[in-house]
Amino acid sequence: MSEDEQACDLLPAPIAALVRSGRLPAAEQKLLKLLPSTDDATRVAMALGMASAWFNVSDLGRTRRWLARMPGTANAVQALCAAHLAQRADDPTLAFEWFELACHAQSSQPLDEQDRLQHGQCALAAAERARIRRERDRRRAAA
Repeated sequence: MSEDEQACDLLPAPIAALVRSGRLPAAEQKLLKLLPSTDDATRVAMALGMASAWFNVSDLGRTRRWLARMPGTANAVQALCAAHLAQRADDPTLAFEWFELACHAQSSQPLDEQDRLQHGQCALAAAERARIRRERDRRRAAA
């Protein structure tokens, strides 16, 4: 199953049809109208599906926005999917947060070796980005 098909599986049929036809902005608008009336579990799945759809067309900004929009009630599998997607969308901070949620959701079953390594890499990258931003802010304040 391709990534496009996986993303569409998480979306309601009319929205999935728009995604398959390449009309992502229209699908996004329909989904935004639908989200407030859905339960958290459905909202998580639909936001993850929309984030995947945007990632598949290389729109990393919208991918990150949809991942950030996902409720924190995701199960361990959804949290891991979100973490991997955030990492591939170059947002280590968001990826770290989703890896953390996956760790807590899988308390009886730890992350596998590769996920633990990626979790650590995201933590380091997020810390480095935070340090760079603080240095930049200090230089601006001093100027």
